Amino acid sequence: GVDGSPGCERVTRLGVDVGGTFTDLVLWDDVTGTTIVHKVPSTPEDPSVGALAGIRELCARAGLPAAALDGVIHGTTSAYRAMVAQRSGHIVNTASVAGMTVWTHAAPYGVSKAAVIQLTKTTALEYAEEGIRANCVCPGSARTPMLEGFMGGDPKIERMMTAGVPLGRLATPAEIAEAIVWLCSDAASFVIGHAMAVDGGSVVQ
Repeated sequence: GVDGSPGCERVTRLGVDVGGTFTDLVLWDDVTGTTIVHKVPSTPEDPSVGALAGIRELCARAGLPAAALDGVIHGTTSAYRAMVAQRSGHIVNTASVAGMTVWTHAAPYGVSKAAVIQLTKTTALEYAEEGIRANCVCPGSARTPMLEGFMGGDPKIERMMTAGVPLGRLATPAEIAEAIVWLCSDAASFVIGHAMAVDGGSVVQ
């Protein structure tokens, strides 16, 4: 993974070296911060990121990986340096509908996803005048290997997962990807700071 700052820097340099520009950044994990996004220090011990450290500790206690917090902030910081020079770019973070509603017995997960949404909105406002757009997608239950592993092939669990989805089924990974591609495209050129639920209607009930 590229949850640490050095890894994100390598990805950014690779994008610039290969294509000459760095236009699209899609991040699948989350972070938050308390200063201007690209100026957030890398060390969680810094007092200016006390909120970040607190969320990191909460998630660590629940066994969530460090990438669930550090990937977005380091990725955004690295991409900013490349995008600001060309005064254009698109950042799409991936949160979850868990950050838009409340799930019992899932506080660390929900808090981390809500943090991604808030970070995305802050990033959008801070980067807009630089020509950089930031948005995020909030998937509902999708038929990914992780969810398949959770369901374990049990049709009862799958029925439970789809019971709260008005469309009556799980999303496909391709449907989530289509939303991300749209947010990175010129068709979304006037869309910033948006948390797009791709969930078959579960959060609007």
